[in-house]
Amino acid sequence: MSRPLSVDDVHRRLIERIRSGAFPVGSKLPSVRSLADELGSNPTTVDRALHRLAQMGIVRTVPRQGAYVSTMEIPTVGGGRPSDTSLLEKALHGLRASGMAASDVRELVDGTMETVFSDPKVVFVECNLVDLEQMAEKVTNATGVDLIPMLLADLPDAIDEKYDVIAIPLFHIAELTGVLRDFSKVVELNFQPSPLALRKLAMLDPASRVLVSAPTERGKERMLSLTQQFFLGRVDMHHSHLDDPAVITTYDAVVYTNAAQIDPAAIAKVAHPILIEWELDTSSSSTFLARVGAAAGSSREQTVQRRPALVTSDRDRGRDRPATSASSTVTTRPSTTDRRPATHTSLTWPGPAANTTAS
Repeated sequence: MSRPLSVDDVHRRLIERIRSGAFPVGSKLPSVRSLADELGSNPTTVDRALHRLAQMGIVRTVPRQGAYVSTMEIPTVGGGRPSDTSLLEKALHGLRASGMAASDVRELVDGTMETVFSDPKVVFVECNLVDLEQMAEKVTNATGVDLIPMLLADLPDAIDEKYDVIAIPLFHIAELTGVLRDFSKVVELNFQPSPLALRKLAMLDPASRVLVSAPTERGKERMLSLTQQFFLGRVDMHHSHLDDPAVITTYDAVVYTNAAQIDPAAIAKVAHPILIEWELDTSSSSTFLARVGAAAGSSREQTVQRRPALVTSDRDRGRDRPATSASSTVTTRPSTTDRRPATHTSLTWPGPAANTTAS
């Protein structure tokens, strides 16, 4: 009789499946009970393994909803994150050692909490409704960032003045040229074709008659380039909004995206319809979080709060200091030439610097 799976066993098997792409970034994991049945374990052991994955930052758990994959970049042994409590205690001990009074530390923490936990307004832009909904859901599942979905065709004037962050798939970023004046608020997300679609392309018979269909000239060229990476035969191009839709039924395989909006009745007559669906790149979730924070910080109005000077030691107590009202606030908007961030007193937790490499 084989021994029951331990937490380490379940943890290792879940990591293997995440690494293999069985659970893509942004996807929801099966329920604890389903995983237990599938792995031949029990719900308690699976729940403990998921908790460990959450501590490592590999999955994100949402109460009463489940667990979502945040990244496929698995930390090495010994590279786990220190506990949030130890980071907080270390920071507070450092402030106490500097001579700062408890009341001043509390004021500093309260001010930092307001800055850190103020949610930026993040709009996510895509060209078609189906991908807009699917991509936005994947990003939110992987990062926990609430997005405001918006179609490219519906972008309002001065959108860069209405939102803190404008998130957009990397392959659409050029389409913002002429629409935005300030690209510092743009955060690109790297979406890649699903492995299943690429596998279908690679397995096509080289003698097959293949057509790529897209709604724009640029889209046609992009789809052609993608297809030719995996298919060795001839590929024709089709403008889904201008060319005769009946043409697609004369081909063995048609490669298209949701943006093409091809008639379902017509695509049903094609022997090998290949819909290119998009998955969030494995590194995009972590870099997105870091860049959303940076972009939101640089785009917000600079707020200078005049507070009484902090007492840094007992010897400073009782000294007469010029004081100003804690509620006095001066708000200024940075000019387009001065992008220096606002000056705030903030609390920095010890630990590795955030990864802000572009996706």
